[in-house]
Amino acid sequence: MQALLERIDAGELEGARTDAASLEPFWTNMGPGLLRPSLQVAVGLADAAGARVVAAPFRLEMLAAGHAPLLAALARAYGDPWVLELIGSWNSPNRSVAPDQLTCVSENLLPLCRTLRQHSADPIADGITGLVWESLWNRIERGMDQRHPTQRREYLGDLGEPLARELEAASDTLGAEIAESLQPLGEAAVELLVPVLRAFRLPPTQAKISIAHDCRARLAVIAGRPARAANDWSIPWTGCGCGRCERLAGFLASPSERTHEWPLAKLGRQHIHQQIDAAGLPLQHSTRRKGSPYTLVIKKTDELFRQEDLALRQAQSDLAWLIATFG
Repeated sequence: MQALLERIDAGELEGARTDAASLEPFWTNMGPGLLRPSLQVAVGLADAAGARVVAAPFRLEMLAAGHAPLLAALARAYGDPWVLELIGSWNSPNRSVAPDQLTCVSENLLPLCRTLRQHSADPIADGITGLVWESLWNRIERGMDQRHPTQRREYLGDLGEPLARELEAASDTLGAEIAESLQPLGEAAVELLVPVLRAFRLPPTQAKISIAHDCRARLAVIAGRPARAANDWSIPWTGCGCGRCERLAGFLASPSERTHEWPLAKLGRQHIHQQIDAAGLPLQHSTRRKGSPYTLVIKKTDELFRQEDLALRQAQSDLAWLIATFG
C-alpha cells in the first residue's frame, strides 16, 4: 500500500492502477491495520475498478470514526452507491458481524456516523446503520425464537446495549422504523426493551420515547397479573405437533395433575426428554427401567411457582424504574 501511495503521489497513476489490479488474486481477508492505507489508495487511484480491488478484503467491524473522512472522499470520487455496495460486501454472509464483535461495532457506530454526517456523507452513515440494524434484527428474531426462558433472556439481554447504540446513531427515519419493528414482538420482548432503555446515553429521541411507551404497556400487563393460585399446576406449552408432544401438552395443561407415568419406547422417551430440556420446563423427568417398554416418569416441580414469582417481581421492578425515569 505504501508503494502504491508513493506511485500515486508521484503522478504514476497508470502504473499504480495496473499494480492495484494485480493484487486481486491474493488480496483477501486483510487485517484492520491495512484498512486506512487501502482506503487512501482507493481514493488516490481515481479508478473505480482498481479501487474496488484494493478496498474489498475488509469487514464492517473494522470501521471507526477515523475512517469517515476517507469514506466520504470515496463517495465524492465514485458516488454513494459505489461506497454502499463496497460496505455491503464487508457485511456479506461470509463476513457478517460475528456475535462477539457486535458490541465493538455498536460502540464505534455513533462516532463514525457523526463524523460521516460532518463530512456531508449522510447516505453512507444511513447505509452503515442500516446494515447494523439488519444484523441486529436477525439476532433479535433468533432470540425471540429461543424456547428456553433463561437462554432467551440472556440472549436478548445481550442485544440491549448494541441496539441502544444503533438507535443513537440512526437517523430519525430509521429510528422510527426500528421502534415500529419491535412493537409486534411477543411478550418476551420486554427482555430486550428494558436493557435497551437502560443502556441509552443520549437525550430522548422520538424512537426512544416510542420504545419506552411500548415497554411500559407490556410491563403493566405482566406486573398486573395476579399471583398463581397455590393449587394451579397448569403449564402452557406446545411442542412440535406430534402425538407424543400433544400428550405431554395435555398433562401440562392440567391444573391438578402433577405426575404422569408413561410407558414409552426409547425413541419416544428421547424425544420428550429433548422437548422438556429445550423449553426449560419446570419438570423432573426420569425413566423407570422396569417392564417393556420402560416408563417415563414426569413430575411438575415448585420451580413453576418460583419462576412466575420472579418474573412478576422483575416486571414490577422494571415498571417502577421506567416510570421514574421516563414519567
